[in-house]
Amino acid sequence: MAEASPGKILRMAHLCEILGLEDVPAGSIRYQLLHRTASAVIESRRFKTDEAAMIVHSFAQGKAWFSDFASFAAILGANVVPDEVVELDLKSGMRLRLGWATGDASFLEI
Repeated sequence: MAEASPGKILRMAHLCEILGLEDVPAGSIRYQLLHRTASAVIESRRFKTDEAAMIVHSFAQGKAWFSDFASFAAILGANVVPDEVVELDLKSGMRLRLGWATGDASFLEI
């Protein structure tokens, strides 16, 4: 965000608003996690439900990048554990389920 374009600043502000974040997260929070979680909330609203879910499905058996996911979850007020789902309430009142699912290693075999 150091040299962000006006469009990027607007997009980040909108994502933060959807997720109930008062400030744009530090640069170490992955944009993809913000975007995909906000998309889940948007779709939940579109279908008139009061819950949204965003699950990362990773086939990395060593839990690569889980720490990035945990940092993202922490800014939303959640403490996550691999292969479990946590529930939290966003400031909007929407319930959000976050999870990290480790894929079966057998699907990595050729």
